[in-house]
Amino acid sequence: MRRPPERERGLTFISVLLVLALLGGIYWIFTFAGVNYDNHEVKAVLRQAGNIAYQQKEDKKVREWIMRELDSQFGYDGTDAAGHSARLLKLEFDENDLVLTRTQSPPNMHIDLHYARTITLPIFGSQRRLSFDDHVDQDLSSVKW
Repeated sequence: MRRPPERERGLTFISVLLVLALLGGIYWIFTFAGVNYDNHEVKAVLRQAGNIAYQQKEDKKVREWIMRELDSQFGYDGTDAAGHSARLLKLEFDENDLVLTRTQSPPNMHIDLHYARTITLPIFGSQRRLSFDDHVDQDLSSVKW
């Protein structure tokens, strides 16, 4: 004898969990994806600086190039704490957070940057400070063909 067909139960516990996970993933992407993409762009600037260090022997000029490039990509016109209009950065760091180190044997350039970003969480309205540590090693030895 056949069993009667089971009735559909509607929403199950697993389907509710899947919907919540999907909504959480969308919220995470909306909140943090832009900041992580900016971190990827900062790493690209540091890699370019490592390539520039291959030809430029002065660390001061490499540091100036990094600061100019970060300002051009992440700078915006706003008002500072005193209320004056100024050029501000989305990235929060000072000059000491950018460390350039050259080694002579083997010839390498180590670039370290520690910075933070403050983001506002949608829906909740609170702010969160995210810290990033980016590190780039560049081999400066001569190319041997």
